[in-house]
Amino acid sequence: MKFCYSCGAPIDEETKSLKEHYCSFCVDEKGENYPKEEIIHGIAHWFLEWQPDLDHDKAIKRAEIYLKSMPHWAED
Repeated sequence: MKFCYSCGAPIDEETKSLKEHYCSFCVDEKGENYPKEEIIHGIAHWFLEWQPDLDHDKAIKRAEIYLKSMPHWAED
């Protein structure tokens, strides 16, 4: 299984995008990567779905830290 270089989501038939190493959550229908802030908010939303007691600001901070481990954002 492949995982997205931007957010770490599994890439399958449902989530594949126009870019080989990126999922449809991180790449638009033109093949352009979404901005970093948009990815951060998406990951924070994901955190809040399975950790509903998590404070929104903490979810954003955790998402920022998480992105630093992703190949696409490693140099950022």
